[in-house]
Amino acid sequence: MRWDLDRGEGGIGRAVLSEWLFPVIVAAVLGCAGDRGPPEAGPSASPAGDACPAGSRVPDRVRFGLVGFWGTRTQEEAFEPVARFLSARIGVPVDLVAASRYDELADWIFEGRVEVALVPPLAYVKAKTRVPCLRLLRTMVVDGTVHYSGYIVVRDDSPITRARDLAGRRIAFVEPSSASGSLFARHWLQAEGIDPDRYRVETAFLGSHEAVIRAVLSGEADAGATFQGALHRARQRGLDTASLRILAVTGRIPLDALVATPDLDPGWVARLDEALDRLNTAHPEGRAALARLVDIVGWARSDDRLYDEVREVLAPSGAEGGEGDRAGPEVP
Repeated sequence: MRWDLDRGEGGIGRAVLSEWLFPVIVAAVLGCAGDRGPPEAGPSASPAGDACPAGSRVPDRVRFGLVGFWGTRTQEEAFEPVARFLSARIGVPVDLVAASRYDELADWIFEGRVEVALVPPLAYVKAKTRVPCLRLLRTMVVDGTVHYSGYIVVRDDSPITRARDLAGRRIAFVEPSSASGSLFARHWLQAEGIDPDRYRVETAFLGSHEAVIRAVLSGEADAGATFQGALHRARQRGLDTASLRILAVTGRIPLDALVATPDLDPGWVARLDEALDRLNTAHPEGRAALARLVDIVGWARSDDRLYDEVREVLAPSGAEGGEGDRAGPEVP
């Protein structure tokens, strides 16, 4: 493992919801998402508003872009029933295409290489900057909420008990475009006064949440940035997460955004959106499609303003909203 000197800086349970309860819950969590006003009733409008022309393309095949926090092949296999579900309802084949990096998926959206994509929050903010008319269809719902918590974890037997104890230590991150695996963790460190110019903190981008968790467990890293769902998945895969301790909750982060490219015909997008109404655990066919995705219970209608929480953290960091840092290994 290569470590670079950087001078720049509870688990989730699956819920099966009744058909009437799912829309009530997602409406409630979105209504409480902040004080910016309620989300709009349908797929969110771009901030560009009327400046975004209506698309006209009706695809005869849909490329659905994904990027796996645990591994791209694992992500593809888990989403295959979802692809079949959507294909049966929109009447065209849906092909899953897995990116190896978060920014690579944003590139595919910009280059028109996918029609639909499930985009992690920071990658969504970057993609929206590059493609202002990108359509936000839904936000992922996990355990009845559209947010998740970012963590910094240490070994339970570690002497590290506060932020300042991380000075001179090795901290593992996922990749620069990971919200919980980089952005929010670095923001928390800076807020706690861990100035990398003053405290020599060794950091490494390891490419996946699994690699971060394994590095902390093995002692190769003194601390790691990850999130609650990754710890849950690690337990399922037999990793000894009981040996870890949560040092900090780094932020409340909106979940992944399901988007459609702006060149698509609005009527076709409406048909896709109608299919998404049944892609949740409130419906038997939706529940079957989500069976391999043990954390996801559906997607809620959303609004771009939900992701202002990411923008607010991103702005003070000085990071660009475009392609971002491409350093570090690829996500496996």
